[in-house]
Amino acid sequence: MNFEGLRIITEEDLESLARFLDEKLSFIGKKVNVVVNYDNFELNQQVEAKFLKMVEYNTKKYFLTSTRYSSDPFYRQLLAKKFSSIHLEKTIFSSATSAIEKIQGV
Repeated sequence: MNFEGLRIITEEDLESLARFLDEKLSFIGKKVNVVVNYDNFELNQQVEAKFLKMVEYNTKKYFLTSTRYSSDPFYRQLLAKKFSSIHLEKTIFSSATSAIEKIQGV
């Protein structure tokens, strides 16, 4: 999933994303492995808790495995803390290649 440059500022932004993902992921009809790009992703703190609930829901319902990456070292630390708070993998990789290798078990 490419969240690069995505801005989730309002609850409407989040609801729109949640609907879009639910529609696309349910269409696939089975659980999938997913790699998410968080480069230049912006999340307003006011919707952060609901965003994390959405991520947790999608992870349980749609994903066999999931991993994330961002080229920004500060943002990797921030994401790791947020995702570990909902008991998701806290390793945020620095590149797509590293994240994909994790999914592939390389």
